[in-house]
Amino acid sequence: MTPPVQLVPLSNVITNAPDDQEPAPDFVPTLDGKHVQVTAVLERTAVVAPLTDRWADKQLVRHADLLMDPAAITRRSKRATGFRAKFRRRYASEQREALRAASDRRAMDNRARLTLPYCQAA
Repeated sequence: MTPPVQLVPLSNVITNAPDDQEPAPDFVPTLDGKHVQVTAVLERTAVVAPLTDRWADKQLVRHADLLMDPAAITRRSKRATGFRAKFRRRYASEQREALRAASDRRAMDNRARLTLPYCQAA
């Protein structure tokens, strides 16, 4: 006979997770003795839906109220959030090198332009 699974709150699972990982949705914890499906994990809460009715209203539940087996959860890397993530451009290495070279040329031109009048006056 297999030993019973130790259920822990989702808040403990999130706290003990690596800093760059977060729980992926679509796992099945227990809420008030009933199994529910987590459709989204937010900062302090989770969105859950009953397993029996696909079209039922979803609920917002605190992490501490969801009991689960920590081994049953899958993790994914955290997404970048905020202003930098929204407007950050992703360049290929060739594009980065071309941008860096253009920036270096502009810096050298500006330096030459700023030091040129001083050199001629002397």
